[in-house]
Amino acid sequence: MFFRFINIDKKYYWYDEAFTSLRISGYTQTEVLHEISSGQLVAPKDLMKDQRPNATKNFGDTLKSLAIEEPQLPPLYFLTVKC
Repeated sequence: MFFRFINIDKKYYWYDEAFTSLRISGYTQTEVLHEISSGQLVAPKDLMKDQRPNATKNFGDTLKSLAIEEPQLPPLYFLTVKC
């Protein structure tokens, strides 16, 4: 357990973990790509806002993002983690 949690704030996300966070936060891949494809440099803190829960996205947005882009995934997991 020690090795799993040491320096956890410096570890990178795996590809699937990033998409899980994206789904939980209620954003779609299309929204994020539109936001970051402006041609300007994107700071890591700007990307993190799309991977954390916020007040503008609710449970309905999470369900909508799953229905649009990942309909094969069970929504109960994502809604439970969002709480």
